[in-house]
Amino acid sequence: MKIFCLMCSLYLTDEMRNLLFYTALYMARDKVARKVLRRPCCEGEVTTDFSCADLGGMGGMLFKARLETDAGQRQVKFLVRTRDLEFLDKAEWELLDHLAGEDAPAAARACN
Repeated sequence: MKIFCLMCSLYLTDEMRNLLFYTALYMARDKVARKVLRRPCCEGEVTTDFSCADLGGMGGMLFKARLETDAGQRQVKFLVRTRDLEFLDKAEWELLDHLAGEDAPAAARACN
């Protein structure tokens, strides 16, 4: 599971990509349109309007991030594939500190 960048102003580390991916999962699942990030690797915010987009035949939910890092500011637009939102198992959701067993939100399923 990973993010698919549509636009990125600077290099993203693995830690930043993972943070964006799990933040997007949380936002899609709990229908949160804006999430503030404060981590050692970066600070900023991720937003979504729960819209879907396509990139080369691959569809997913569109997210935008504004990040502040030691290397400077980054603007990122990225997709999280619908199947990555739908097929997480209970253990993975528990890692996100949420109740186990719930489905991805209807907004994520609408991206099919």
